[in-house]
Amino acid sequence: MKKSTIAIVSFLACACIFASCQKNDAEATAPVLPPVESIMPDLSSFNPVTKADADSRNEYFAYVADYVINNWQKVFEQVINIPIQGFQAFVDIHPVYQGNGMWLWQCDVRDGFTTYTVSLVGKVKRNSMVEWELAVSSKGLITLKNFVWLTGESTRDGLKGNWKVSVGPTDLISPTDVIVTSEWECNSAKEVQKVELTYALGHMCCGINPFFHNSTISYMAYATGDAYDHSISAYYNHMGLGWWKADAEWNASNGSGQVRCSSKWGDSDWHQWPAIVSE
Repeated sequence: MKKSTIAIVSFLACACIFASCQKNDAEATAPVLPPVESIMPDLSSFNPVTKADADSRNEYFAYVADYVINNWQKVFEQVINIPIQGFQAFVDIHPVYQGNGMWLWQCDVRDGFTTYTVSLVGKVKRNSMVEWELAVSSKGLITLKNFVWLTGESTRDGLKGNWKVSVGPTDLISPTDVIVTSEWECNSAKEVQKVELTYALGHMCCGINPFFHNSTISYMAYATGDAYDHSISAYYNHMGLGWWKADAEWNASNGSGQVRCSSKWGDSDWHQWPAIVSE
């Protein structure tokens, strides 16, 4: 009996030590911060041309691909500008442990006559998933108090996750409605390899037509052939007049690429444009 009691006590002691170690590990190691590209794909490798240049240089295909990309620029620039600035600053900020598995990243962002305090909380769950919430407070021309702009979830190693982005306080109809959802994946080097964005808002916001609703764009840091290393697939609701699908692939080094869009050319062929040649 005495030996059994000792065994039980020893087991409980080990369990307590194990639980304590788990807690200390959680307190010592913050979850991997999702990259800003998980919300805003890095399209800097694409070399856009203007409509005039496209006509004169016979590179209309490049213009079409650029048009697909630009449909999303208003969302990045006008709707989620402040959260993106926050994410860019978080890279250089060491998070502070808040207890109960929660970590806090926080920074101030100046935009015009308003100073925004952007706070990102990552809570580590028992299943090793991380729940994220980004809230914004501000003072100045615009006043906010803990406005929740983004929510999401990711694996603790930061290899994949998702986001839901609210419209934001500039929308007078329903600022908390989701405008964009993001599904993203990284490689082992924590570099974003794929992002799929879906436009979820059904009413006019920030000059963006409500017929854009349910349009999607998938960005990949890879392509189907050796000649290209980046690609985009877009399903676009063109001003409510009908859906069309466009795929574009390009080479980030020389600017060459190809695009296909059956609703534009009436075929399923790839239409290519040449590499950019210095004049």
